[in-house]
Amino acid sequence: DLDEAEAKEEETEQKIEEALDELKEEEEQYDSLRQEELLFQIKEEVIEIEALHLVQMQETRELDSTRKARPSRSEKIRLRNISREEEALATRIDGIVEAIRAEGTLVFAEVLDRAARDLRRVVKDLSDAGGYRSGDRTQALQADVADGMALVGEALEDELERRDEEEQEQQQQEQEQEEQEQQDSNQLIPDVAELKLLANLEEDLLQRVDQLYDLYPEIAAGEELDPLILRDIARLASQHARILELFTDMRQRLGFGRGQEPVQVEGQDQESEDR
Repeated sequence: DLDEAEAKEEETEQKIEEALDELKEEEEQYDSLRQEELLFQIKEEVIEIEALHLVQMQETRELDSTRKARPSRSEKIRLRNISREEEALATRIDGIVEAIRAEGTLVFAEVLDRAARDLRRVVKDLSDAGGYRSGDRTQALQADVADGMALVGEALEDELERRDEEEQEQQQQEQEQEEQEQQDSNQLIPDVAELKLLANLEEDLLQRVDQLYDLYPEIAAGEELDPLILRDIARLASQHARILELFTDMRQRLGFGRGQEPVQVEGQDQESEDR
């Protein structure tokens, strides 16, 4: 049966579209969760790197305050140790920069990349190649790195808090929507379905009026009409009046504003329609 086949085909297409919509929604949720997890991991990594860097800053200050112009062998060993630790931190920052650049986060990547470059300048200053410099210039670079890492950490924390608030608002909206849907489910047919049907009824009625004019040109000519034609006209008029009544009731019930008064067709009632 062609009609049945077409109906099944439409039903299948609708199910496919619904499945694709659900898949898209799940993918968006997954991407959101993945991004949030990535942000959290980056924030934790940044906080840990900052803490380790502050330790090396303190070590540098303490050593510089007691050392002589020409560092002793033990001081050189300590400076080289600080240098290795700072190099390791710069390498870890490189990994973060690569990850967030892949996500299109350019500003965060730039701040962290600059911190990594500053760290490598510190590494060179503290090593034999830089003359084991641990003075104000080197410490100023370390301070810049610490400030940059702190800014990134705070920004990541703010973003995570914003996402958490957004998620809570979304959950609240979903809960309100579920409550509304629960209220709607108490009705056998939801209001929106009834309104759609009402619109379809009015459209069908208008088409039948046009058909009546096509079938009986004497209507437009103002000629005397056959009682059968008058009966058809009265029937359509009664249906239109009922549609208007229903629409007025729906408007008032749903709070769309004051509806028009139903049109009363003179001399028309249910018995005349049945006739």
